[in-house]
Amino acid sequence: MNAKHEPRTATRDEKEAEQANRRSSVRFRPDRGAGAQIDLRMKGEFTPELHALLQEEAAKGCCLVTRDEGALKVGDVCLVKVGRLDAIKAQVRWRKEIDAGTFKIGLMYLE
Repeated sequence: MNAKHEPRTATRDEKEAEQANRRSSVRFRPDRGAGAQIDLRMKGEFTPELHALLQEEAAKGCCLVTRDEGALKVGDVCLVKVGRLDAIKAQVRWRKEIDAGTFKIGLMYLE
């Protein structure tokens, strides 16, 4: 009997652990329901135009989930206010559609 072995695929937890090992800073899970506000125009007083849920935090950036409809594109610079922190300049490093009109967006802090 010749059993055919198929390669084992990594579980979601294993994939996340592997990705975490490649990152340069530690990631933190935010408090449940934590959010962020994004100012796209960056003129004068902080005026949030987009709201998002905070999925992950790090010293150098964060991952947000939002119904973005194309307002933020890779390379865009904006001001983001995460939770109770002051607004900080950030750049969109990546974006991934996770459902129709719902996106995960990776921001890197520039300050």
